[in-house]
Amino acid sequence: MVPVVWLAADADRHKHVVDQPVPASPVVDGVPLYVLDMHTRIGRRAIELFTKENDAVSSCFDQHVPARSRREAAYLSAFYADAAPLSRRLQWFQADAIEKLGIENDFLSVGVMPDAVPALLGSVRDNLDHLNAIRTRVLTAALRANSTGQTA
Repeated sequence: MVPVVWLAADADRHKHVVDQPVPASPVVDGVPLYVLDMHTRIGRRAIELFTKENDAVSSCFDQHVPARSRREAAYLSAFYADAAPLSRRLQWFQADAIEKLGIENDFLSVGVMPDAVPALLGSVRDNLDHLNAIRTRVLTAALRANSTGQTA
């Protein structure tokens, strides 16, 4: 798929690179918190706690996500909210549509309808400070347990 997309992008005479802001990510003990996402045990734990502890996010998920899909939808939402954004990207006539389709497909694969995606991502983006506070708490506990030989 990448070669086909690259050919389409390369054919756009008006393509250009754009700089975009990315969410700030605090660093705890040398670890940028955005890396604590669905791909790490600590990240999954923090995201699960976040969707339970944050009232706005929890309410949004209750409204838009089937119970069986909640965990995977939360992981994807956190990933797309702060781990996936790029500071520089190639902008071309189909870039936004293809990105939107890919994100919607990821959510659809875990049982979330495409029309719910903007609300989910918005609720997580609006509450990243809380997610990072929970990531800090979970990471700090894991580091403390590791230094004393305990299991977090």
